[in-house]
Amino acid sequence: MPRRRTFRSDALIPARWAASEPTPLDPRAVQLASASGADAHTAWVGPASHWAGAACHAAHPMQRAAALADYAVQLAGRPDLIIAARAELTGHDLACPCAADVPCHRDVLLDVADPLAGPTRAGHGLAITLARPWASLVLLPEALSPTVVHTRSWCTDYRGALCVIGARRLDSEAVAAAAVAGFDARWHVRQSGWLGVGVLVDVHRATRTCCRHRGGLRPPRRAGGYHWVWAHGARLARPVGGHGFLGLHPVTWSVLIQPEAAPRAVDV
Repeated sequence: MPRRRTFRSDALIPARWAASEPTPLDPRAVQLASASGADAHTAWVGPASHWAGAACHAAHPMQRAAALADYAVQLAGRPDLIIAARAELTGHDLACPCAADVPCHRDVLLDVADPLAGPTRAGHGLAITLARPWASLVLLPEALSPTVVHTRSWCTDYRGALCVIGARRLDSEAVAAAAVAGFDARWHVRQSGWLGVGVLVDVHRATRTCCRHRGGLRPPRRAGGYHWVWAHGARLARPVGGHGFLGLHPVTWSVLIQPEAAPRAVDV
Protein backbone atom coordinates (compact mmCIF):
# COMPACT_ATOMS: atom_id res chain seq x y z
CA MET A 1 0.00 0.00 0.00
CA PRO A 2 1.25 3.54 -0.69
CA ARG A 3 2.56 5.34 2.35
CA ARG A 4 0.17 7.93 3.67
CA ARG A 5 1.53 11.47 3.53
CA THR A 6 1.39 13.61 6.63
CA PHE A 7 1.62 17.37 6.89
CA ARG A 8 3.04 19.31 9.82
CA SER A 9 1.11 22.40 10.76
CA ASP A 10 4.33 24.29 11.46
CA ALA A 11 5.31 23.81 7.80
CA LEU A 12 2.37 25.84 6.54
CA ILE A 13 3.26 28.85 4.44
CA PRO A 14 1.30 31.97 5.42
CA ALA A 15 -1.13 33.16 2.77
CA ARG A 16 -0.02 36.47 1.33
CA TRP A 17 -1.66 38.96 -1.00
CA ALA A 18 -0.51 41.88 -3.07
CA ALA A 19 -2.53 44.28 -5.18
CA SER A 20 -2.44 43.63 -8.91
CA GLU A 21 -0.35 46.05 -10.93
CA PRO A 22 -2.48 48.55 -12.86
CA THR A 23 -1.95 49.15 -16.54
CA PRO A 24 -0.96 52.65 -17.72
CA LEU A 25 -4.60 53.25 -18.70
CA ASP A 26 -6.10 52.31 -15.32
CA PRO A 27 -7.13 55.10 -12.94
CA ARG A 28 -4.91 54.97 -9.87
CA ALA A 29 -4.32 56.42 -6.43
CA VAL A 30 -2.17 59.56 -6.34
CA GLN A 31 -0.55 61.36 -3.41
CA LEU A 32 -0.94 65.14 -3.44
CA ALA A 33 -0.52 67.66 -0.65
CA SER A 34 -3.65 69.59 -1.61
CA ALA A 35 -6.36 69.94 -4.22
CA SER A 36 -4.37 72.68 -5.96
CA GLY A 37 -1.94 70.07 -7.27
CA ALA A 38 -4.61 68.11 -9.16
CA ASP A 39 -4.61 68.31 -12.95
CA ALA A 40 -7.45 67.72 -15.43
CA HIS A 41 -7.02 63.95 -15.18
CA THR A 42 -6.98 63.85 -11.38
CA ALA A 43 -9.88 64.27 -8.95
CA TRP A 44 -9.22 65.43 -5.39
CA VAL A 45 -10.97 63.19 -2.85
CA GLY A 46 -9.02 64.28 0.23
CA PRO A 47 -9.89 66.62 3.12
CA ALA A 48 -12.42 69.35 2.32
CA SER A 49 -13.78 67.25 -0.57
CA HIS A 50 -17.29 65.81 -0.33
CA TRP A 51 -15.59 62.42 -0.98
CA ALA A 52 -13.25 62.77 2.01
CA GLY A 53 -12.79 59.79 4.35
CA ALA A 54 -11.57 59.37 7.92
CA ALA A 55 -8.76 57.02 6.83
CA CYS A 56 -6.67 60.05 5.82
CA HIS A 57 -6.52 61.13 9.47
CA ALA A 58 -5.89 57.69 11.02
CA ALA A 59 -2.73 57.46 13.13
CA HIS A 60 -2.60 53.64 13.37
CA PRO A 61 -2.94 51.02 10.61
CA MET A 62 -5.85 49.32 12.39
CA GLN A 63 -7.63 52.67 12.80
CA ARG A 64 -7.12 53.20 9.09
CA ALA A 65 -8.54 49.76 8.35
CA ALA A 66 -11.59 50.44 10.53
CA ALA A 67 -12.18 53.78 8.80
CA LEU A 68 -11.90 52.06 5.43
CA ALA A 69 -14.44 49.41 6.47
CA ASP A 70 -16.91 52.07 7.61
CA TYR A 71 -16.46 54.14 4.47
CA ALA A 72 -17.00 51.19 2.13
CA VAL A 73 -20.17 50.03 3.88
CA GLN A 74 -21.63 53.52 4.21
CA LEU A 75 -20.98 54.27 0.53
CA ALA A 76 -22.54 50.94 -0.48
CA GLY A 77 -25.76 52.06 1.20
CA ARG A 78 -25.95 55.38 -0.68
CA PRO A 79 -27.18 54.87 -4.27
CA ASP A 80 -27.11 58.63 -4.80
CA LEU A 81 -23.39 58.82 -4.00
CA ILE A 82 -22.64 55.76 -6.11
CA ILE A 83 -24.29 57.41 -9.11
CA ALA A 84 -22.41 60.64 -8.37
CA ALA A 85 -19.08 58.80 -8.12
CA ARG A 86 -19.64 57.17 -11.51
CA ALA A 87 -20.54 60.55 -13.00
CA GLU A 88 -17.70 62.60 -11.46
CA LEU A 89 -14.79 60.20 -10.91
CA THR A 90 -14.89 57.63 -13.71
CA GLY A 91 -11.62 57.60 -15.65
CA HIS A 92 -9.82 59.92 -13.20
CA ASP A 93 -6.85 59.30 -10.95
CA LEU A 94 -7.91 59.94 -7.36
CA ALA A 95 -5.76 62.02 -5.06
CA CYS A 96 -5.43 62.70 -1.33
CA PRO A 97 -2.49 63.30 1.07
CA CYS A 98 -1.95 59.57 1.80
CA ALA A 99 0.91 57.66 0.20
CA ALA A 100 -0.21 55.87 -2.97
CA ASP A 101 0.59 52.41 -1.54
CA VAL A 102 -1.33 52.94 1.73
CA PRO A 103 -4.90 51.57 2.03
CA CYS A 104 -7.27 54.50 1.75
CA HIS A 105 -10.85 55.39 0.80
CA ARG A 106 -9.46 56.23 -2.67
CA ASP A 107 -9.33 52.46 -3.26
CA VAL A 108 -13.06 52.15 -2.60
CA LEU A 109 -13.88 55.07 -4.88
CA LEU A 110 -11.67 53.73 -7.68
CA ASP A 111 -13.58 50.45 -7.67
CA VAL A 112 -17.00 52.09 -7.38
CA ALA A 113 -16.35 54.69 -10.10
CA ASP A 114 -14.91 52.14 -12.55
CA PRO A 115 -16.51 48.79 -11.67
CA LEU A 116 -15.00 45.73 -13.33
CA ALA A 117 -17.07 43.16 -15.22
CA GLY A 118 -15.58 40.41 -13.04
CA PRO A 119 -15.64 41.85 -9.49
CA THR A 120 -13.95 38.82 -7.91
CA ARG A 121 -11.08 38.64 -10.40
CA ALA A 122 -9.20 41.78 -9.40
CA GLY A 123 -9.67 45.05 -7.58
CA HIS A 124 -8.40 47.23 -4.77
CA GLY A 125 -10.06 45.21 -2.00
CA LEU A 126 -9.38 41.86 -0.40
CA ALA A 127 -11.96 39.29 0.68
CA ILE A 128 -12.43 36.00 2.47
CA THR A 129 -15.14 33.35 2.59
CA LEU A 130 -16.16 32.23 6.09
CA ALA A 131 -18.45 29.42 7.19
CA ARG A 132 -21.79 30.39 8.67
CA PRO A 133 -22.37 31.78 11.23
CA TRP A 134 -18.75 33.02 11.57
CA ALA A 135 -19.20 35.22 8.49
CA SER A 136 -21.87 37.15 10.35
CA LEU A 137 -20.35 36.93 13.82
CA VAL A 138 -17.01 38.55 12.84
CA LEU A 139 -19.04 41.64 11.91
CA LEU A 140 -20.51 42.09 15.38
CA PRO A 141 -20.25 45.74 16.53
CA GLU A 142 -17.62 46.42 19.18
CA ALA A 143 -20.33 47.35 21.70
CA LEU A 144 -21.56 43.73 21.58
CA SER A 145 -18.18 42.01 21.19
CA PRO A 146 -14.87 43.94 21.23
CA THR A 147 -13.20 41.10 19.34
CA VAL A 148 -14.32 37.86 17.72
CA VAL A 149 -11.91 34.93 17.57
CA HIS A 150 -12.38 31.85 15.42
CA THR A 151 -10.10 28.95 14.44
CA ARG A 152 -8.84 28.15 10.95
CA SER A 153 -6.42 25.54 9.65
CA TRP A 154 -4.23 28.11 7.86
CA CYS A 155 -2.64 31.44 8.63
CA THR A 156 -1.85 34.70 6.91
CA ASP A 157 0.44 37.63 7.58
CA TYR A 158 -2.16 40.04 6.18
CA ARG A 159 -3.71 42.49 8.64
CA GLY A 160 -6.42 44.96 7.78
CA ALA A 161 -9.87 45.29 6.23
CA LEU A 162 -11.45 42.23 4.61
CA CYS A 163 -14.73 42.00 2.72
CA VAL A 164 -16.61 38.99 4.11
CA ILE A 165 -18.85 36.56 2.25
CA GLY A 166 -20.80 33.80 3.96
CA ALA A 167 -20.24 30.26 2.69
CA ARG A 168 -22.69 27.42 2.31
CA ARG A 169 -20.83 25.45 4.97
CA LEU A 170 -22.21 25.56 8.50
CA ASP A 171 -19.95 25.40 11.56
CA SER A 172 -21.99 23.72 14.31
CA GLU A 173 -19.47 24.67 17.02
CA ALA A 174 -19.88 28.32 16.10
CA VAL A 175 -23.65 27.98 16.39
CA ALA A 176 -23.23 26.62 19.91
CA ALA A 177 -20.68 29.29 20.87
CA ALA A 178 -22.96 32.08 19.63
CA ALA A 179 -25.92 30.68 21.59
CA VAL A 180 -23.86 30.38 24.78
CA ALA A 181 -22.71 33.99 24.37
CA GLY A 182 -26.33 35.11 24.16
CA PHE A 183 -26.51 35.92 20.45
CA ASP A 184 -29.34 34.89 18.14
CA ALA A 185 -27.52 31.96 16.53
CA ARG A 186 -30.38 31.17 14.17
CA TRP A 187 -30.35 34.70 12.75
CA HIS A 188 -26.59 34.63 12.18
CA VAL A 189 -26.85 31.21 10.51
CA ARG A 190 -29.26 32.64 7.94
CA GLN A 191 -26.81 35.36 6.85
CA SER A 192 -25.06 34.48 3.58
CA GLY A 193 -23.60 36.31 0.59
CA TRP A 194 -21.58 39.51 0.98
CA LEU A 195 -22.26 40.71 4.52
CA GLY A 196 -19.85 43.58 5.13
CA VAL A 197 -16.26 44.36 6.08
CA GLY A 198 -14.31 43.22 9.12
CA VAL A 199 -10.83 44.14 10.35
CA LEU A 200 -8.41 41.26 10.87
CA VAL A 201 -6.15 42.41 13.72
CA ASP A 202 -4.18 39.26 14.57
CA VAL A 203 -3.50 35.65 13.55
CA HIS A 204 -1.58 33.30 15.83
CA ARG A 205 -1.19 29.61 16.59
CA ALA A 206 -4.08 28.43 18.74
CA THR A 207 -3.45 27.00 22.21
CA ARG A 208 -5.75 26.09 25.07
CA THR A 209 -4.73 29.14 27.05
CA CYS A 210 -4.32 31.89 24.46
CA CYS A 211 -6.86 34.68 23.99
CA ARG A 212 -7.99 34.48 27.63
CA HIS A 213 -7.33 38.20 27.96
CA ARG A 214 -9.57 39.06 25.04
CA GLY A 215 -13.15 40.03 25.61
CA GLY A 216 -15.82 38.97 23.17
CA LEU A 217 -16.78 35.84 21.31
CA ARG A 218 -14.15 33.08 21.32
CA PRO A 219 -13.96 29.49 20.03
CA PRO A 220 -13.81 26.44 22.35
CA ARG A 221 -10.46 26.06 24.11
CA ARG A 222 -8.43 23.57 22.17
CA ALA A 223 -4.99 23.32 20.64
CA GLY A 224 -4.37 23.16 16.90
CA GLY A 225 -4.90 25.48 13.99
CA TYR A 226 -4.73 29.27 14.10
CA HIS A 227 -6.78 31.88 15.87
CA TRP A 228 -8.02 34.68 13.65
CA VAL A 229 -8.87 37.77 15.70
CA TRP A 230 -11.38 40.24 14.29
CA ALA A 231 -12.51 43.67 15.44
CA HIS A 232 -14.60 46.59 14.24
CA GLY A 233 -17.15 44.92 12.03
CA ALA A 234 -19.09 47.04 9.53
CA ARG A 235 -22.25 45.31 8.34
CA LEU A 236 -24.28 45.96 5.21
CA ALA A 237 -27.94 46.74 5.71
CA ARG A 238 -28.79 43.88 3.36
CA PRO A 239 -26.59 41.01 2.11
CA VAL A 240 -25.47 41.04 -1.52
CA GLY A 241 -25.55 37.80 -3.49
CA GLY A 242 -22.26 36.18 -4.44
CA HIS A 243 -20.19 33.00 -4.55
CA GLY A 244 -17.43 32.00 -2.16
CA PHE A 245 -13.84 31.01 -2.92
CA LEU A 246 -10.76 29.57 -1.22
CA GLY A 247 -8.15 31.66 0.59
CA LEU A 248 -7.73 35.41 0.44
CA HIS A 249 -9.01 36.79 -2.82
CA PRO A 250 -8.67 40.22 -4.49
CA VAL A 251 -12.03 41.82 -5.21
CA THR A 252 -13.42 45.18 -6.17
CA TRP A 253 -15.09 47.08 -3.36
CA SER A 254 -18.17 47.18 -5.58
CA VAL A 255 -19.03 43.61 -4.46
CA LEU A 256 -20.73 45.31 -1.50
CA ILE A 257 -23.17 47.22 -3.71
CA GLN A 258 -26.63 45.90 -4.49
CA PRO A 259 -26.93 45.30 -8.28
CA GLU A 260 -29.95 47.59 -8.50
CA ALA A 261 -28.42 50.35 -6.37
CA ALA A 262 -26.79 52.28 -9.20
CA PRO A 263 -27.61 51.17 -12.74
CA ARG A 264 -25.08 52.30 -15.29
CA ALA A 265 -26.18 54.65 -18.03
CA VAL A 266 -27.05 53.01 -21.34
CA ASP A 267 -25.81 54.64 -24.55
CA VAL A 268 -28.51 55.26 -27.16
